[in-house]
Amino acid sequence: MDGRSLLGLAQGKEKDWRNEVMVQRREEALQRAIRTERWKYCIFNPDSKLAEPHSTEYTERYLYDLYADPHEHVNLAGRAAYRKIADELRDRLIERMAGIGEPRPRVTAARFYA
Repeated sequence: MDGRSLLGLAQGKEKDWRNEVMVQRREEALQRAIRTERWKYCIFNPDSKLAEPHSTEYTERYLYDLYADPHEHVNLAGRAAYRKIADELRDRLIERMAGIGEPRPRVTAARFYA
């Protein structure tokens, strides 16, 4: 598990602390997500094998605005109005993945069927 000590933060000494978290999940599919104070963004590879620790191909799964939709009822992934936000979160997530030694994946944008 990648991480760092919370001691400096708890003591009020830490000034450069990211207010986001990267999440790795494997349930029915290999998933990576990033959660900020406002947004939750997830990518997945439903075709990955159980033993694979990571993938080079993912698809956007969901994007939630936690301020407007704290119970995560409305998936914004693939909606044109949120493309800039999704792109920013995708890039931040890829940086976090690369930071723990995973290859930089290709992420396919979600489709929104209106």
